[in-house]
Amino acid sequence: MKKYIFIGIVAVVFVFFLVREWTKPSYQTELENGFDALLANLKKAERNLTSPVAMAPPLEERRLKEGYKYLLGHLVRITGSEFNNNPETPRIERAITFLSKWTGDNADNAYLQAPIDGNFAYKVTGMVPYYRGNNAKTLRDIPQAPGLVLFQTGTNMVGDTGSLKEFKTCRNQTLGFIDNHSLQIEPDVSFEILLSTEKPDSYEGNWLATKANLPCKSDNDEEKTKDRVAKFLVIRETFFNWSREHPLDLDIVRIGFEGIPPSNVSTAERAEQMRALGEKTANQIEFWNWLMQIGLEAWGDRDFDGEARLPVNDVNPPEPPFVAGGMAGAKLLYASGMFALEKDEALILEIENPAKPDYIGFHLGDAWMQSTDQANYVSSRNHSQMEAAENNSTYLVVAHKDPGILNWVDTTGLINGQMVFRFWYSDEPSADKFPQINARKVKYDNIRGELASKNPTMVTQSQRRLEVAERQKHIRMRYREY
Repeated sequence: MKKYIFIGIVAVVFVFFLVREWTKPSYQTELENGFDALLANLKKAERNLTSPVAMAPPLEERRLKEGYKYLLGHLVRITGSEFNNNPETPRIERAITFLSKWTGDNADNAYLQAPIDGNFAYKVTGMVPYYRGNNAKTLRDIPQAPGLVLFQTGTNMVGDTGSLKEFKTCRNQTLGFIDNHSLQIEPDVSFEILLSTEKPDSYEGNWLATKANLPCKSDNDEEKTKDRVAKFLVIRETFFNWSREHPLDLDIVRIGFEGIPPSNVSTAERAEQMRALGEKTANQIEFWNWLMQIGLEAWGDRDFDGEARLPVNDVNPPEPPFVAGGMAGAKLLYASGMFALEKDEALILEIENPAKPDYIGFHLGDAWMQSTDQANYVSSRNHSQMEAAENNSTYLVVAHKDPGILNWVDTTGLINGQMVFRFWYSDEPSADKFPQINARKVKYDNIRGELASKNPTMVTQSQRRLEVAERQKHIRMRYREY
């Protein structure tokens, strides 16, 4: 009898769950399917960390450990942009945090973004905190302001497709930009920027286009023009002097939409957000894998032309950026290469500047195109943190251990990784005035002898600790979340 009772109970429970599945609301099924797609794509993202098919970098313990953090950083970043921001009531948020580094981020930069719909008008307002003067004409006159600030309107976030083909489809384009050298400010050092499809006839203030007819090359290299609509406002704050410069106070509103709540998210839209979150996370990892492995040949010659595009223990000659979604038109030059150093080796980089740059930035990066920890290590330097030599020249020493020289850059223990230079000019020089960079690998014990003619400034361990403490303080302030 007990046996039949037990079988009956099991049958009832089975029928109950079966009926519940049959009568499940359609909205529940749709949301579950969206979440299942998210989980499936997260597994794909994990595979992309190690899969040769996804052009993953060579396997190594620290590299993979950082890779998992990199994956989670993308997940956190994209969750915020997909679920917690919209072009109806946008907010300026961080595109890169100390957790979510990507795109070969500049160690001197804060990267900000806000979603916009370029068919509508927006107003950006800003001010410089901690400044009480009234004689400044531009932001560059204010010691507390970032050394360089760039506002730009753009179409799409680079890397979301997972394919390098997006470079050829003009998917990522800049519609307009304005920097702190040309930004008009009020006597109280506040400012406004109008974002709209067209500049009003009577308007003389700061303006950025949200629609533009832009050139675009087709697959057969035939250049055509195409109407583009902005989807994002992107802001870069570059800090020259980490001891005194502060992030700007910034806000954005869609004009005419103040005080109105955004549209409710439908079930279908929520499910699509979850699918998009998973897809973009997986695609971002695969895209930057392909760029490092094939586009930049970071791990060796891949097109069999006899050389890699990123030289080892050397850097390419400085050139303008090749990605329109980057700081195109911002008078910036890039130079990059790879370092590969044994524990008893160092790399000396000597930089000659025929035309003096307003900004020089140098940082080291890992296999995932993340800048290394610039808070707790001196793994980056800009011109204000370097000892300059005569004739606008300077030098850097990349090494695993502190040689007691001011211009040391710490590898943070990476045996190999990426090196990136950035040079910015308020007056763009001709190509014959571009910087010249010479690199040579030396034994660690020979560093001081190699630099004797430059009479480098020596630093003690206590002085280095003070330098790192200052960096930690600045990064805490730069990335604060309150």
